[in-house]
Amino acid sequence: MTGFILDDRINDSSQLIDIYKNIQIRIADDKRFFWLLLVPQIDGLSEWHDIDNKTMQTMHGLITQISSELERSKQPDKINIGALGNIVSQFHLHIVLRYTDDAAWPGPIWGKGEAVPLDPVERRDRIALINGILAK
Repeated sequence: MTGFILDDRINDSSQLIDIYKNIQIRIADDKRFFWLLLVPQIDGLSEWHDIDNKTMQTMHGLITQISSELERSKQPDKINIGALGNIVSQFHLHIVLRYTDDAAWPGPIWGKGEAVPLDPVERRDRIALINGILAK
């Protein structure tokens, strides 16, 4: 973790929920979408293929655990999982619950309107849900 600094754009648009085996689990501050980010705390990491096998296995386990539990509890129409990095090159992976009536359906969530900050109650509830998933 030596030298790891989280990109300001990720830091400013999301809140840390937990750090699991050197991977930050963050919730995006946008009420329109249930949106998480996973950020391995590896200095200079920008591409999937540069992730070491142990971290990759941990990421895969987190993605599977979180997305399957969110599918069961939140019943989205689709769960989008992806790592784009065109604007923020620091590697981060998105997990976004999508619904046919959400603000961007069926297109991508990026560039669709302005983010609507989470109110404190909704933020607390979303974080509690993720913490419950991680505790399993």
